[in-house]
Amino acid sequence: MSWLNVEIKAKCKNAIFVRQYLLANKADFKGTDMQTDTYFNVPNGRLKLREGNIENNLIFYERTNQAGPKNSHFNLLKVDNPVDIKEVLTKANGIKAVVKKDGKFTISVM
Repeated sequence: MSWLNVEIKAKCKNAIFVRQYLLANKADFKGTDMQTDTYFNVPNGRLKLREGNIENNLIFYERTNQAGPKNSHFNLLKVDNPVDIKEVLTKANGIKAVVKKDGKFTISVM
């Protein structure tokens, strides 16, 4: 199943206000996820394996390279053993890039 994600990056001058707003609107703080995204060579779109302490997913998505808000159509597969999947995809396709993110907040607003 394909999903639509709209990515918007913004600067926040008042993080305390935003945090209070999210909590007042029943946001569910999931924790701080230390993530490693491994991008694999593919003929079209982007294929990445996200490894973290909160989420581990194989994600294929298509997105244009542009400034401002971006639409991505993606497919997501939760994985139990990212080490084995990474080994297979590395042998089959090769690694394009690795991006490590530390301290990313993962929240869910219901």
